[in-house]
Amino acid sequence: MRIAILGRSELLLQTAHYLQQKNHTIALVGTARSETHYRAHEDDFEKFSTQNNIPFFCSQTLNKEEIIDKLKSVNADIAITLNWPNLIGSDACAAFPMGILNGHAGDLPRYRGNACPNWAIINNEEKIALSIHKIDPHSLDSGDVILKKYFSLDQNIYIADIYEWLEDITPLAFCEALDGLENETLQPIHQSNDPQDSLRCYPRKPEDGKINWSDQAEKVHALIRASSHPFSGAYTTLENEKKVTIWRAELKNDEPPFCAVPGQIMYRHDGHPVIACGKGALKVTEISIKGIKNNNDALQILMKSVRSRLH
Repeated sequence: MRIAILGRSELLLQTAHYLQQKNHTIALVGTARSETHYRAHEDDFEKFSTQNNIPFFCSQTLNKEEIIDKLKSVNADIAITLNWPNLIGSDACAAFPMGILNGHAGDLPRYRGNACPNWAIINNEEKIALSIHKIDPHSLDSGDVILKKYFSLDQNIYIADIYEWLEDITPLAFCEALDGLENETLQPIHQSNDPQDSLRCYPRKPEDGKINWSDQAEKVHALIRASSHPFSGAYTTLENEKKVTIWRAELKNDEPPFCAVPGQIMYRHDGHPVIACGKGALKVTEISIKGIKNNNDALQILMKSVRSRLH
């Protein structure tokens, strides 16, 4: 198939390489301004295009007349996209006989929008999905679903684990979807339009990682797992107002009954501080403190603060 690559991030660039290896033809590469945390940027997409003699453009929208003309000019059968920064219109979708496929890290139609893997951890879901679906013009994550791939979630899963899985599965899923459509072995499944079946997810900012120690331990633990690397981390402050970022922690399910103010550093366990929550406790295993990069040094400071409180 002749395929147009439209979007951003290292995942899309990896997918383009993989589709080439599977004897698909990349007819066009289009990207937009990248996010700072991406590992592939505009120049990486342009380099891929130059090396393979593929037409290239960089634009913040696909809905301009000159861009739509470029989409039509390459005679691609279909386009795939990841992380395009805004809604795609009907003229852009119509530029490809088989439409545009989007890769969405959310279990459609339930998880639509932004930061869906992070929200799935916070909401204590049992699994997260990569959904490959057709784009409906001017609509968010609402087109027919071609296929889904699932990843199980539990209290040991951090957001980085989901991203590692996505790196492995995304190129394979796109290839399977394209081959299934070409061979007519996959049938698109219409998404429900009932608002009760969908959950609109909005972006998360670094300040959303602030810990409320009055929450039960499971909720604090979920926030830590959802905010950890590659994101900015869940955070709290010591009584001297030093910021403490908590990257990893464990539930202390064997904790006997206790009375402590939420956020109190109660004692040390296996060299790690144990912190009281509104219900239950957490053992903190990986942290950073502003100005201190080494995890062990930061933990030592926290353990010397036993009986102090985090805020």
